[in-house]
Amino acid sequence: MAGKRRWKLWPSRIASKLNGISGVAGVGGTAMGIAGWTALAGTAIATSLMAGGAILAGGAMVHAVYKAIPPRLKRPEDFVGETIDISELENIDPPVLTLAIVGPTRAGKTTLKNRLSIKRKAVGRTQSATASIVSIPMTPPKYVAILDGGGEQFVQQFRISEAANCLCLVLDHNASDIETAIDQERLDDHANFLAQVRYHLIETKCARKKWIEILINKRDLWEKTTPQEKTYFEAFCNKEVEKWKSGNFADSVTTTSHSNEIGDDIAQLMPKIATAVRP
Repeated sequence: MAGKRRWKLWPSRIASKLNGISGVAGVGGTAMGIAGWTALAGTAIATSLMAGGAILAGGAMVHAVYKAIPPRLKRPEDFVGETIDISELENIDPPVLTLAIVGPTRAGKTTLKNRLSIKRKAVGRTQSATASIVSIPMTPPKYVAILDGGGEQFVQQFRISEAANCLCLVLDHNASDIETAIDQERLDDHANFLAQVRYHLIETKCARKKWIEILINKRDLWEKTTPQEKTYFEAFCNKEVEKWKSGNFADSVTTTSHSNEIGDDIAQLMPKIATAVRP
């Protein structure tokens, strides 16, 4: 319930905060150790060091315990239209479905997130793992957190892939926003990246996803290439889709040819998200 706190998270938050202040506490402990050194034992200096060290170490720990108090929970609608760090999702009640948009850099992930969030203003590429809360037009209203991370930083992509209930894997034919030709090096990058994501999900024993959407982006470009190249690209995409289906990574794996620049394509994606949000 909004306004309450998740007290069960307090112990783990305390441990995290204590790790963060270990250096300060260590200084206090060092001072206390020096105070016990035989050459200073029993002197006024030793007494001062002992007291100062105890105060420093104890104060640091008390501060960490206080800072670890879980924040008050907020309703999903309080975050609609905002971009937050994914760690803040634990402060939302009731919890929302999470959809991670995953892919290499320049695949169109952040643009897709902005389109789904009704944010038309151009922004730079994502440099951190974030969540954008989106309202799904249903009765009663439902909400989804769209997770995005820097495509050039695989650790962020792995982090959001592991954390999300659903995945949207974004493929394209070329890193360019204007070229229609199929770039084999780009396809190799996609195959390598997706293989690493699958390996990470297996190694971390990640829970089975509710839904995986494989979005073949920039169709406004690759559909204009030669018939031979188009057939080759579609065969590549079908092969990648089959890897996710046969790997049993999700309850449902779907695929869509898509363009972030075509409004109808964005509109057609929303019903799929709405289906995933339903219990």
